[in-house]
Amino acid sequence: MTNDNVIEFPKRYRSPEEGYPQNHIPTPEAFAYFTNEFIDERHTSYAGKAYLDRLEAEDTSWLDYVTVLLGVPSYIQTQEDLEAINIPVLEVPLGMLVDLAFVSNVSFNVAVQWEDEDDVMHLLHVSFQEFEFMARVKANALNELFDEAEIHDRKQFIITLFLERAKQDHKDISLNTLMAVSSTMPLEYEGTELKDLDLIQLYHYGKETIDMDDFTCFADFYNSVISLVDTHPVDLEHDKRIIFANDVVGRTATKDLVNYIEAEEEATEAEV
Repeated sequence: MTNDNVIEFPKRYRSPEEGYPQNHIPTPEAFAYFTNEFIDERHTSYAGKAYLDRLEAEDTSWLDYVTVLLGVPSYIQTQEDLEAINIPVLEVPLGMLVDLAFVSNVSFNVAVQWEDEDDVMHLLHVSFQEFEFMARVKANALNELFDEAEIHDRKQFIITLFLERAKQDHKDISLNTLMAVSSTMPLEYEGTELKDLDLIQLYHYGKETIDMDDFTCFADFYNSVISLVDTHPVDLEHDKRIIFANDVVGRTATKDLVNYIEAEEEATEAEV
């Protein structure tokens, strides 16, 4: 894997310690160019100096050695896709961005590289302040699982949390879409109006019409619908989506739910 499209600029703050060769220190001008209109060279000059001063004083954390990319379009999801479009991006230590946020109180999304089980390099688009906050919240877990020097493993762990959050967001969007369409559109599924489907029929209709890949099975779908109703009790009086979700569960026989879940579990075990 190459990083030919990662810009490397001269180091103008002052040279970092020899012990930190992995840190990419951009010029204040380049740093400002790849952020946004709220950031200028005053902010980036401070951030660069503060970062290098901390390195020299050995007042650092593992996040100071995590590099992220600036300038990557949000639709680019892998390193391969990034290299294919061949646009300039800037590699910056995340710790330097934390210093930037301290002086500017401005945040923005960055691309964080992560590897899947097949060694494919992906790009997670996330606010750098959210990433730093998640790392602080999970500090105890990180310290129990990894040594301070295991930067890559620590980063991968934090990224899995954001991936789980993204998966839940996709599930929420899919479920909302399904409930909105079913409660308002005069459509039919296998001869039954959507508004009159039971939960099992609705599950099959959803699988055929929208992206429901994030739902692992019917039981997961069922629990998500129950959770949707339980977390929006006030909306049961006026929100058509929540009213429909409550109704579709109510008109599904418990015996049918149990039988369907058991049958799906048996089919899954048979595949294994």
